[in-house]
Amino acid sequence: MAEYVMLNFLRFENRPARDAPGYALGLLRRTRLGPFLPTEDECVDAMDQLCGRGLTQIVTRDALKQIVGYLSQYNGIGPTAGLPLVGELDFTLEGADLWRTIAQSRTWSQVSLLNWIRVSMARGTS
Repeated sequence: MAEYVMLNFLRFENRPARDAPGYALGLLRRTRLGPFLPTEDECVDAMDQLCGRGLTQIVTRDALKQIVGYLSQYNGIGPTAGLPLVGELDFTLEGADLWRTIAQSRTWSQVSLLNWIRVSMARGTS
């Protein structure tokens, strides 16, 4: 559940890694998932695990150069909210692909923890 919380927040925006778990939880507190949310410590652990598995990253200067290079390779202008800042948590290409797969697996209103579990288990990334 904590991994879902962290990836769900990244689809909206980036935040400095140190602030990301609290912000991610805040996005979901008033939803139907509110009573079932993990603790902030569990989200910190999930963030570390997602980074360790290459699904997210804490943006470094080198990572930012890679992002810019990737975008220019495909004539991309970048994210609508701008490029991530050094120190922010962000998707890797693999993580973004996984989240798109989850989002497209059902109608958007039904994208849920169950889809996260189903898709990530099928990929062996749970």
